[in-house]
Amino acid sequence: MSTSGGQTSVSPERRFFELLGRALPGQVLYNGDGGAAAAWLDSLGLELPNAHWQMALPPALAAALDDLLISFGGTHRGWQMGDLRPQLSGVITGPPLGRCVVQWDGAEHFNPYRLSTLRRLGDLVGPRFPLRTHAGYCISSRHFAAFWQSSKLPATLLPGGPPPTGTGQFAAVLARLRRRLGGSSYVRPVAGFRFVGGRIAQRAYHDALLDCAHLAAAWQRCGVLPVLRVAVWDVVPEPDDSGHQADFEGAAKGLMEVWRQGKSGGLGNTDAGDRCIRGRRL
Repeated sequence: MSTSGGQTSVSPERRFFELLGRALPGQVLYNGDGGAAAAWLDSLGLELPNAHWQMALPPALAAALDDLLISFGGTHRGWQMGDLRPQLSGVITGPPLGRCVVQWDGAEHFNPYRLSTLRRLGDLVGPRFPLRTHAGYCISSRHFAAFWQSSKLPATLLPGGPPPTGTGQFAAVLARLRRRLGGSSYVRPVAGFRFVGGRIAQRAYHDALLDCAHLAAAWQRCGVLPVLRVAVWDVVPEPDDSGHQADFEGAAKGLMEVWRQGKSGGLGNTDAGDRCIRGRRL
């Protein structure tokens, strides 16, 4: 929350969770309210680990995450339990949408690393969000420009032409620019990802962990369903959509319908959720 000219400005994320809470009274906990969502997970004995080998996942899923980690240029070495781990936006605690995490994804989440996780895991995790739409946010030029800006990278260094779609191609772009990127913490090397752009790769890996968390043994015992994700562009005007206002009410209702359709998983394998998102002009 910020103030400008004496008026209070509410972030799109908080506004969305306020409306979600009205639609599901007593069932929505927003982590921006004193860590309420994380405390609820803790009350169930659950946590969000920072590495997939800490999660007791099915072998095929663990192997897929291992492949992603290596393809990103990551390593199994240098990890510590206290390192940065997936960030939680909120939770729903019961019916009709079921006990689950609700995750808000800002512009900084949509890039070639995230695209790789969506493509690799979509058929394995039964996503309850419009996967194809979110993948599209990773590859369009205007969304890539918004990602670049949100990562505090100089606009003058934004690559021209079509945005990179492969992680190797993207890593090469950042490596070429490393001396001109300054000290941006958004591209710094981090534990397990010791290269320029490591923090970007780590964020996508963390998103993948959250996509898979419901299949971890402890989460299954607690009856936690797949994560419900909402991208900032599912709710607010897309980049360069000047003149269009955020339709939070319509977006919240539309996304809840998407989520209901995907309650049993597999939404990423159908077009229904993507049509629901594309059909609204926000």
